[in-house]
Amino acid sequence: MLIGLWHINCFSLNIEFWMSSLRLNSLAKMNLATFLVGLFIFGTAYDVSLAAKLDPTGWILQRAGESTHVDPPTKLHVVSIASQIASQIAPTNSIAQTVIASQSEWQVLFDNNPSTFITLTNLVSSGDTSGILIDMGQTNAVDRIFINGTNNGLRIWPNSGSATNLPLGLIVAYVGNNPQALTNVSNFVIPYDAGNPINESIDMRFSPVLGRYVRLELQTQVAWGVQYWPGHGASIHAASVDTFLNVGKLEIYGSTNTAMNINAVVLETNAPLPLSLAASDLSYYIGELTGAACPIIAPAQANGYSGNLYWVNDLAYLAQNYTQMTNNIASGILPTNEVNVVLTNGNVVLFSSWPYRCVLWSVWEFLERQGVRWVYPDAHGDYVPARNGVNLSMLPLQYNSPVQDINASWYITDFMPWPSYDSQPVRQEYLYFLRNRWKNSWGAIYGLGGLEIPAAPATGIMLNSNYTEGFSGFPENFNTVMPDRILSIHTNWWGWPGPTSAPTNEYETAFNMCTTDLISWVADKVIACDASSPLKDMNVLNNNHRNLGYNLLPMDATLFSSDSNSLAANALYDQPYGNTEAYADRYPGYSWAGAYYKLVAGVAQIATNQTIGGLAYADLEQAPVVVYPSNVVMTVCLYGAPNLPMNSPANAGTKLNFMTWHTNCSRLATYDYALLFTDYYQTNLMLPVPMVSATVDRARFLAGIGALSGECQGTDPSIQYNPWDFYAYPRIRWNTNYASSNLLTEFFNGYYKEAAAPMLAYYQAMENFQYSNNVTMHYVAYEYWANPGTFPRFVLFQMQTNLQYAESIATNWDVKNRLNDVQNSFKWLTSSALNINDLTTLTNFSNFTTVPADGSTVTLGLTNFVNCVPARTNICFYNAGLIAGAWNLNGTSRIQQTLNFTNAGDYRVDVIGGVSYFNGGYSNLRVYLGGSAGTTNFDFTYANVNLTNSFVLNVPMPTAFELVLEDDSFNQFFQVSQVRVTSQ
Repeated sequence: MLIGLWHINCFSLNIEFWMSSLRLNSLAKMNLATFLVGLFIFGTAYDVSLAAKLDPTGWILQRAGESTHVDPPTKLHVVSIASQIASQIAPTNSIAQTVIASQSEWQVLFDNNPSTFITLTNLVSSGDTSGILIDMGQTNAVDRIFINGTNNGLRIWPNSGSATNLPLGLIVAYVGNNPQALTNVSNFVIPYDAGNPINESIDMRFSPVLGRYVRLELQTQVAWGVQYWPGHGASIHAASVDTFLNVGKLEIYGSTNTAMNINAVVLETNAPLPLSLAASDLSYYIGELTGAACPIIAPAQANGYSGNLYWVNDLAYLAQNYTQMTNNIASGILPTNEVNVVLTNGNVVLFSSWPYRCVLWSVWEFLERQGVRWVYPDAHGDYVPARNGVNLSMLPLQYNSPVQDINASWYITDFMPWPSYDSQPVRQEYLYFLRNRWKNSWGAIYGLGGLEIPAAPATGIMLNSNYTEGFSGFPENFNTVMPDRILSIHTNWWGWPGPTSAPTNEYETAFNMCTTDLISWVADKVIACDASSPLKDMNVLNNNHRNLGYNLLPMDATLFSSDSNSLAANALYDQPYGNTEAYADRYPGYSWAGAYYKLVAGVAQIATNQTIGGLAYADLEQAPVVVYPSNVVMTVCLYGAPNLPMNSPANAGTKLNFMTWHTNCSRLATYDYALLFTDYYQTNLMLPVPMVSATVDRARFLAGIGALSGECQGTDPSIQYNPWDFYAYPRIRWNTNYASSNLLTEFFNGYYKEAAAPMLAYYQAMENFQYSNNVTMHYVAYEYWANPGTFPRFVLFQMQTNLQYAESIATNWDVKNRLNDVQNSFKWLTSSALNINDLTTLTNFSNFTTVPADGSTVTLGLTNFVNCVPARTNICFYNAGLIAGAWNLNGTSRIQQTLNFTNAGDYRVDVIGGVSYFNGGYSNLRVYLGGSAGTTNFDFTYANVNLTNSFVLNVPMPTAFELVLEDDSFNQFFQVSQVRVTSQ
């Protein structure tokens, strides 16, 4: 809701001038409040403290030669000034030829403009051992050093997934009061493929250290297998070429308060990585919140501190073996709360839970209750409120989320610049996912622990060799459940008669799921595997829903058996139906949930003491009419329109199906696609998809029916263009009490900072219109698209206006970079997706045909239609069909014309045309207007092109909307010879 218009002195805008100067035509006649929704909203002011970033005014930067510091070896010196770029720098073999930047030229590191930079280099042949020495002019408590490259470096770090290629080198940081004897505080590994010049974000955080001087070095001669990279057993790695490092921004964080004996984080020496991460976050953010250093200390030092002690407790001594662990859990001695923070002795804040991931979640929950947020996977992606101290009144803090699993169905390790199993510090970019409560991921999650959980003792029961493959594999494992070698023996279990080649379950034909002997064999396998390695023992602390049962999961694109038993099962349990809700099915219009139900239910009815897992998707997604046994856990794919609430008509089928599943299956999980922004048809990452409020609504609906646990596929590079969705998704599952307004406010405050208010309005212009008018962005398969009506011109104008204002008030370099991403997204949306190249038409509708509301009919000029080409469509041709002056829609294609509507309401659209060429398949004419759509199915009579097809569609408000005609077919040509529009 609009609370206030933004006022700028230089514009002196008032309502009358605003409306008249924009020549809004029919737009001016709409309700003013409706039009202004999405403009800059007061009440979301940027409130974040940058006090921890030390003021560089007066700092002196200089070369630090060999006489200043020689251990460890370094290869760093300045070779360029701000006006030079790396490609123009010729490597030099002489130190005397080096360009030494003056103090004024060093200021490019602090000018808030990443396009200005200096370039540092390792000159291998010269043997130079210089570095950068920063004199801050006074002693500070330093706890973070940030280096950023040029604009090209302002991006998510690429994944360097190699276990054998050695890194390029180290960025080494030192702090102290004596430039000849500084303390090494942090090392940052440069991956082998970081490029030359190295042009990345480098964020080094460490326990506070007192010092006036900071020294930075680029080292390339490192004994990787000895000191810095335990994952590699390599000898000294010397650089073979001169290495450049671009430095566009330099920031040093800490406090001018040099008292080091107030607050502290207590951590045992040589603590495991998860607990070290917990301590590091407490140290840094408590320092930010209080303005005083909060060092990490050993327990023996605790008596020397007068303030609060934040104690990270290691409970491994209570779980030295499986029996001890389970006994201590049963007795309550070993707490397993996901969040467990208590206050003891008046000043000791104790973070104590099991396993280690719960200690981390306890720390992050505690910091969040202080106002800290992590909104984006980069070094400047955190939000810290103004320094108001730390609030302990919330303690004790004990919390368990309503969801067992929040699984990122992509590799979050892509945000690490090396393989996850190498023993290196976890980067801030990667920690974004863990801090926001993704509990699992494709591949192992590095940093949350797990190895501290002792394994269950072996039962001693040998597994039958017939069952060797077990039940591994998610989300498809039929080829493990029923391996080919077993099918080759039991040919009567094969799903198709007379196979000409060896049977296979790989992606195609499944075994006959209704065969009684086969069901018994699978059940026996479940019982045998459970006797050998019981899941209840193996998964006593498991937080991954996919590992809770013995899974029976069809392969992708499975073809189901068509024998009489399968057909009978399907008829008994689930009649064929018109599946308009699922995104993909192998047999369009039919469900095979009945045959699949018989397999899952049959196994569960025999293996009654074991949990049986299933996956309902595509042809199996429709809920069966018979109740599942209570030992079945079914993961149901979550289709529908993710940008709309569950009560939207677009989600009616999805909601009904899930309610039926809830009735017929007591244990549910979900497999979602909401964060899958690109796929086969939609390949561009820049499409904005506003669905935070819908995500909140879905999560609450799923929590209400016990189906919140699960996972979501995602296109992680899309975080750059849809950061709000990636932020909201796991958080609302962790805590369903969140309101979407809270999620949006904290995200936009943390991400866009001083430009938060207009950028929130930018976002809400999209979401409010789509959410309120049931306008879906679902296109085909799993893709989103800028469908007709999703981004009408008045919404685009609101977006453009707010973005321009945001750009005018942005001051921080990271905010400017993020707004540049939005600008690129907006340009792509208007030009490439919506074919709007003249942005003056966002408010000037004079060239569009006006449709009055007096009941008169407007016949549209066919020459005013243009091709509207989303990713999967073909080009249409005008005046190329059987009838002169007609449009020929060439199979799965669209044409559109923009119309100016003087009133909201229903309008009848008459389309005269039909199938001009038929070559099998099917043919639909779909008409879109104002966010609504209608469809007509055609018979296949050749050259039947004189049919009148009428659609009554709704225009939600008086403004310009596209009328779109789509031939939704593959083998036919559809001809359009006349189009008429009449208000109703």
